[in-house]
Parts: sequence; C-alpha cells; structure tokens
Amino acid sequence: MKTLSIEEVVAAIQVEREYQDKKWGALDAQNDRDPGEWIATLQEEINEVDDADFRNNAEDFILELVQVAAVAVAALQQLGPLDLKARVQMHRGIR
Repeated sequence: MKTLSIEEVVAAIQVEREYQDKKWGALDAQNDRDPGEWIATLQEEINEVDDADFRNNAEDFILELVQVAAVAVAALQQLGPLDLKARVQMHRGIR
C-alpha cells in the first residue's frame, strides 16, 4: 500500500473543508461556536469513524477520518491564535 504525501492528505481535507463551508456556512458566520461545541462535533465524527470500522467498511473509515481532520481544522481556523504555527513550533522545541 502506498503511503500518501502530506500534500495529498491536506488536499483531501481542503476539499472537505470547502464542502463543510458550503453546507454550514463560512466560519465567519459561526464565530459564536465555543470549544465545547467543536468537541461535540469532533466526538460525533469520531463515532462515525468507529462505526465504519465496526462495519469493516474501509472506504467509509477513510472518508470519516477526513471529516474528523476537516472539523479539527475548522476549529483551529476559528479558535486558533494568529501565531498558531509559531506556538506549535515553540511547544515542540522547533526554532
């Protein structure tokens, strides 16, 4: 099995994020979502990953993982600080 590049994975997540914005509206219109709401949404998506695994449906499992990642990205887009990359680098000891 071929390992995907980070670019291929991020491209799939971007497609899902664009779909989510069309379905639910742009994040700017959702600025009142708090961390608890994002956690609930992520838990729902993770439950769908678990369900796909239980059903032994590899295709759904992968697509649900993309949705989990896209929801996490949306939460970071809305809640994350402007210097998110720098904060992650500092947290990991990267200069």
